[in-house]
Amino acid sequence: MGRRARQRRRRGSDPEPHGARHPAWIHYAVNCAAYGCPHLLDTAFTAANTEELLDAGARDYVNNPRGVDVVDDDFIVISSIYDWYTEDFGNTEETVMEHLIEHAEDDLAEFLRGFEGALEHDYDWSLNRQQR
Repeated sequence: MGRRARQRRRRGSDPEPHGARHPAWIHYAVNCAAYGCPHLLDTAFTAANTEELLDAGARDYVNNPRGVDVVDDDFIVISSIYDWYTEDFGNTEETVMEHLIEHAEDDLAEFLRGFEGALEHDYDWSLNRQQR
């Protein structure tokens, strides 16, 4: 008879393996190829480049009007992905905003930290093309 391996975990401890990503990052890697999705990549994911590609995808999307579009000082439009999958980004509008700030370039992050205006969600379903 073979031996069974058991993994014991204390209650409340993190079940994710070291280095595992938050569910939000999947939205920057897998998409439906609509223009509103993150950019299509021309690089395959491998064990060696996954972290780098996920981080770059998050930064690229957040800092592009597809992800966050600052219309004016009192109005921004963010991707509907952040509405449809709110629970992947922490389950509240505040945690979505924290995620955006974390990946935003300095000027955008500063703007978002102080933003108190109107927020709207939008998504473009037209066909996405790889940027050249």
